[in-house]
Amino acid sequence: MSLDVYRLYYERYRLAFRLGSYLGFIRGFCAAPIAPYLLGEGKLSVDTERRLADARNVIRDFIHKGLEASESKAHFNRMRLGHAGVSLPEEHFLYVIANFYLEPLRVKRILGGSVTATECKMLCRFWCDVARRMGLRNIPSNYIGWLTLRRNYERRFGGTSKGSVELSNRCMQSMLGLSIPFGLRTFARAIIVVLLPLSHKAWLEQRTITGRFYLRVLIWRANFSN
Repeated sequence: MSLDVYRLYYERYRLAFRLGSYLGFIRGFCAAPIAPYLLGEGKLSVDTERRLADARNVIRDFIHKGLEASESKAHFNRMRLGHAGVSLPEEHFLYVIANFYLEPLRVKRILGGSVTATECKMLCRFWCDVARRMGLRNIPSNYIGWLTLRRNYERRFGGTSKGSVELSNRCMQSMLGLSIPFGLRTFARAIIVVLLPLSHKAWLEQRTITGRFYLRVLIWRANFSN
């Protein structure tokens, strides 16, 4: 399965899944109850940058190397140890995983088309396996289950907090700095902000008119390429 998942992310749906993964980071990690743990002591720091970079590298290793790889197994061990000291119920960790699963699919629909039912189930199995290896329980077993979990979570914990705003801006800066050439970062940031749900746009200060234009161009390009 690992090779098939890699192909979805880096070959078949590269653009949509890349943007969706960025959104997964922002929407998942920057939720009000979760953001303080990444910020650390309520302020931005070098440690925050390290945590964000580490999270990005973990996800990349899961997809590139597969969950059975020695690097991935080491990541799971560190995650279980690290999360043991975090006083958050497991629903918060499941919410983060939900966004990594659901956001690439949502962006794919926005750009045009959708993944096949088989591909959707394969991605679900992949992220369910991630959750199991993290030691989590009460894991949804299908797309609707994950979508329901996310909706219920955002009804309970939605809204903007100071930590959400601080971390989302730092998260955006970190992701773009690591992945996007300098000359394209303004373009990429505008598109990511437009792709965020309305309830999350307040996390990032950005004019959306230019972003909507960029997004229309991107959708045209994606459809033209297909």
